[in-house]
Amino acid sequence: MAIPQIRAIAPGVRGAIRIALVAACTALVAACSSGTAPTAHSADASTATCLRDAGVDKTGHDAIAKAAEGFTAAVFGEDPSKALAFVSKQWQDEAVRQEFMKQSSGYHGMVDPGSLAVEHVYFVRLKGPAPDVVFCEGDAGSGRTAVRPANLPEQAFVAATASAPNDRVAVSLWLVPENGEWKVRMFSIDPATVGRKDAGQIFEWAKAQESAGHAFNAWVLYAAAGRLASRGPFLLTESAHAISEAVAGKKPPSGLDVRPPWEWKDDGTTFKVLGIQYLGGAGKINLAIDHEVPAGTGDEAMDRANKALIAYFKRRYPEYSDVFAGLLVRAHAQGTGKGFATFDETPAR
Repeated sequence: MAIPQIRAIAPGVRGAIRIALVAACTALVAACSSGTAPTAHSADASTATCLRDAGVDKTGHDAIAKAAEGFTAAVFGEDPSKALAFVSKQWQDEAVRQEFMKQSSGYHGMVDPGSLAVEHVYFVRLKGPAPDVVFCEGDAGSGRTAVRPANLPEQAFVAATASAPNDRVAVSLWLVPENGEWKVRMFSIDPATVGRKDAGQIFEWAKAQESAGHAFNAWVLYAAAGRLASRGPFLLTESAHAISEAVAGKKPPSGLDVRPPWEWKDDGTTFKVLGIQYLGGAGKINLAIDHEVPAGTGDEAMDRANKALIAYFKRRYPEYSDVFAGLLVRAHAQGTGKGFATFDETPAR
């Protein structure tokens, strides 16, 4: 079930869904391309081994974890330039460094650096070309993880979490050995919880809503579960795979069965819905709906349009109140960058 229009906003992540591969490689071309990123190659998985946690020798494990902790603490600290001491030579290009500093200027305060906890360390050794994925041996918790290695003899991956103001975020790192030290080549920041619920809890909630016949709620929750299970492009968790398998082939609910924008019609009024988001905060999950109104629409008119859309949405998807603590509807004046938001709190039961 592809749901590309659903986006997660983890509070404390400043509205960003993922800061992946340093801004999803959009600007840091030198760090993310030229054969340096984990890519798929045809090879027998027997040519690769991946050790996990206690399976990694203690000296190597501690060195990898220390490098990951040092980089992450610096990234989220007051002076992110200190993170450059922990990065790979691939980051030596001045343009790359400047772009990193620009991106990281908003990281301070995103999470509490002291809350960072390394959950798993993975060490990969290759003999020959890298296979598409390598499953990791050893265990320090539930679930089996695979990694996407690059064509390097040795490399490591780290999965960590940290506390944001309202939820937790996941930090995933890819490290390579350089001159006897482990250096960060890429990293990804993803929401780990929403409304203080992790991927597994949201997934079970989605299944319960589906069993109750609440197709809309299930659709949004399945999307949320998949997003929370994601750990960037180089770590593939077992939960992410299970969720993907479970939702494959499921159809979106009525009214959302084409790509957005959607046109919802209500007694002569047409709402041009641009997208739907879920937002977590204070242990609750709210639903945000963005729609477009004509350029020149004033604040009062946008507020009326928002309230009309809220009323329509409640009639069409009344089950929303079983899951979402409130509706945030945002009108966007076409082509102007102006907008107006209206919030409707779900009555307590």
